[in-house]
Amino acid sequence: MPEIEIFEDKSILVGKRRKGRDDTIEDAMKTMERFADWLGDARDAARNPWLETDAMNTAMLYGMLEHLRDEIDRLIAFGGDEARATYELFKGMRKKADGE
Repeated sequence: MPEIEIFEDKSILVGKRRKGRDDTIEDAMKTMERFADWLGDARDAARNPWLETDAMNTAMLYGMLEHLRDEIDRLIAFGGDEARATYELFKGMRKKADGE
């Protein structure tokens, strides 16, 4: 069920996070998990976001995805070799635990 917030002026905000920002890694991980779920659903032909009739939404989605791709690449590069090594370590541990 979506989060619902009711303000003193009786206005209602549905489905938006109260803070509006991800201040911690844990906050960002929750947002990314929801986004990853949305991306997975968007690959389904029945939920194809490119079939929307609103050209503005199509343009905004395309632009935001381009922006996110660039920002993700920059953040990964910023993490450098140490971040990649940590990722690979845990990835290897998971594979061993899964019996691969």
